[in-house]
Amino acid sequence: MTESIAIIGWEEGIAGQLHAFLCEAGRHVACFVNHQDTPPHPDRSIARPAQRFDYPTSDSFKGLPLITSARWSDELLRMGITAAFAAVSANDVRRRMLDQVPAGITTPSFIHPSATILPEAQVAAGALIFARAIVGYRAEVHRGAWLNTAAQIDHHTVVRPFATLLPAVVAAGNVDIAEESTIGSGAILFPRVTVGRKAVVGAGAVVRHDVCEGTVVVGIPAHLHQPAATTTED
Repeated sequence: MTESIAIIGWEEGIAGQLHAFLCEAGRHVACFVNHQDTPPHPDRSIARPAQRFDYPTSDSFKGLPLITSARWSDELLRMGITAAFAAVSANDVRRRMLDQVPAGITTPSFIHPSATILPEAQVAAGALIFARAIVGYRAEVHRGAWLNTAAQIDHHTVVRPFATLLPAVVAAGNVDIAEESTIGSGAILFPRVTVGRKAVVGAGAVVRHDVCEGTVVVGIPAHLHQPAATTTED
């Protein structure tokens, strides 16, 4: 039986990139799933008019069906879908969408052919490992976690469920990146650092010490981000 794949998500970025990767690998993508509450707006502005983008209509994306329904999981079963990938950037939403995939449909990992997975590393179901990413010796990438383009984690580092490492992140050995945390592009994490649950590390930050749960750190060296105070005029 030929594998039939659904991609949950429809934005040009991650969903489009994953669609291209899967097609290059000769895998059959059957449809996209709109995880929003309403159909996508067909008249979105295009920031770069000279560049062609594939914006969705109310019922299609990249020439494939786009399912917008509260009962999308039933529709996938009806279509005979056998595997689903969640291409949703928000960590908590990605968790919810994978949790809604019905029994009988697998949620496999995807590892780009140019990625490097070192011996005894573990990549769990639902994880996405993009081009030129590196997963070090005995490192772990848990369910629904992402290593984006050229992100790398060294030996014994753990990326816990639904965490996201954006492009060119470097995590040294024995780093622990907790659930639903986000590491911004180009950030560097020193050895044995722990990043707490739902924490955010800003792009380009250099993290030398642990990051507390739910906090945002930025800068070199990384420090707690204090949003600018808002003022109101009389």
